[in-house]
Parts: sequence; structure tokens; C-alpha cells
Amino acid sequence: LLQIVGESMPQLERLDLKRCKLVQGHGLQCFKATQLKYLTLDSCHPMASERLFTQTWRQNKTLTVGADAEDHTAQASHHVSFLFPQLEHLELAFCSNIDDKYLFLLSKCAKNLNYISLRGCVNITIRGVHKLCTQIPSLKRVDVSFCPQVDVQLLLETFMCKAQSPAYLIFGVEDWTPCGLCCFESTHPEHKGLTFVL
Repeated sequence: LLQIVGESMPQLERLDLKRCKLVQGHGLQCFKATQLKYLTLDSCHPMASERLFTQTWRQNKTLTVGADAEDHTAQASHHVSFLFPQLEHLELAFCSNIDDKYLFLLSKCAKNLNYISLRGCVNITIRGVHKLCTQIPSLKRVDVSFCPQVDVQLLLETFMCKAQSPAYLIFGVEDWTPCGLCCFESTHPEHKGLTFVL
């Protein structure tokens, strides 16, 4: 079905596969000729998001995305090919296989991204989130609620965030856990306008 849709709708801009447990991502490559800007893979089969990134790695065999990898000159000047280069909105909520290496990869190739939901991605840390936010200037909103390995206090300090809703007054920022009740906006000079859902 995905193959038929991808090949017959080249002008497609939105694809919502939320909670489609039977979709394992085999047909995602059929959408590479589309103008896809909005992709939702929330609570999908882990292989759906896995194939999204595997395809990118196959197209960029010299790409290094380890957490300790540095951007070498050759990599920095190399154009990174991505399955959906026009992608602006990506939802990967509750995709348990997503970790920092995927965020490092996204930081190198999803340069038009302005929203990403990583809600409930239990394996990501602040290292991956920081890399994503510092390498994609277009990014405006990042949902990292229910991500237990993200150090909330360090995130708020690093991006000089202030709360946008009164919910934090009840619990206090110093004890805040990423429960999705509040948005925090960065006041950092290099990241103004960037908002975190925590």
C-alpha cells in the first residue's frame, strides 16, 4: 500500500503513520520522490524509524555519526543525502529504538527541520538533543517530554530557558521532570525562539 501511495502521489507533503504497528518501513523509500514535509512515525513498529535512518546511512557510506565523532573537513564539506530533504516536521514519539546516534545523523542531514517530537524516546540523552539543536538553525520546537535520560536541569541551563506556562510554579523548576506539562523557551543569543516541551 505504501509503495502504491508513494509512487502515485509525487506531490504528497504529509504522511501520518501513527500507531501503524504493521508498517515496518519497507515502503518509505517509495516516497523519496515526493515533497514530503510532515512525517509521523509515533508508536510505530521500531523497524519503521530504523529503515528511515538505514537508508540515509546507505546513501552516505563515509558518514560518521558516533557520539564521540568529530566533523572532519571531508565530512563537513560533503553533502549529506537524506531520504526526505524537505522534511520540516518529524514525530518519532515512543520509538524505543531511537537514541543519540540517530539524533547525530539527523543533525547532519535534516537541515530544514523546524519541529521534532522525541516524546517518550527513553534512550536519548542531552548529548543528542544538544547536537540536534546546535546543528539545525531552523529548529523551533523540540518535544523531549517523558525522556528519562535527558538531564532537564542541564538542558534548561545550557539553553538559558525560561518557562512559558505557570505549571512550573506548582512544582518548581529545580525539581522539574519531563512530564510534558510545560514549554520552556530558550533565551540563549544563538537559539532564540527555540522551545522545549518538557
